[in-house]
Amino acid sequence: MDGDRPLNGDKHYDYLANPGTEEGNKDEAFRELERHLEILQDATPFRVVEMALEIQVERMRVVEVTQARDAAVNRLFDAYTAIRRHSELIERLQKEREERGLERLSYPVALPEHQGDVDTECALGARIQELEALVEDFQQINQCLKDYGPFERRAMCDPPPHYDDDVHTVRLLWRHQMVANGSGRRQLRFRPTFRSLK
Repeated sequence: MDGDRPLNGDKHYDYLANPGTEEGNKDEAFRELERHLEILQDATPFRVVEMALEIQVERMRVVEVTQARDAAVNRLFDAYTAIRRHSELIERLQKEREERGLERLSYPVALPEHQGDVDTECALGARIQELEALVEDFQQINQCLKDYGPFERRAMCDPPPHYDDDVHTVRLLWRHQMVANGSGRRQLRFRPTFRSLK
């Protein structure tokens, strides 16, 4: 029994062929050619069109998969760069904190004991004055907004002007009259007249 030939028209695949040898490569190439020949022998025009459509669909799927992969890679790269920037910022801030000391983290700043309470009171007094000035500014802005309000809000809330005092309702009436024309015949003629309804 020959191992390279199919028996009774059945397909026979030799899985034990060593791809490292030349004979194994030749046998594999020969089998691949046989498969292609069988496909071409069974090919009708409709089957060829179906195969072309299948190939086109597979190409489109491959393109979609590669685009999705590229989009995922781009998103991962953006996330990686953002994480890297944030980690560098955190490391820099931690180094600054270690260089300056932990007392910088608390607010208000803790002063050394030998400077006394006078410096603490001065610093707190200056901060209180700044905050009072900010509160006054906000109060003035709030009062201006209460007095004048934004233009858009006033324009929408104001009622529309009324012009009913001087308006006269006019009705257009058509008067008809019989007029004699030059040929001696009488002709019906319409003339508009305006009448006030007020």
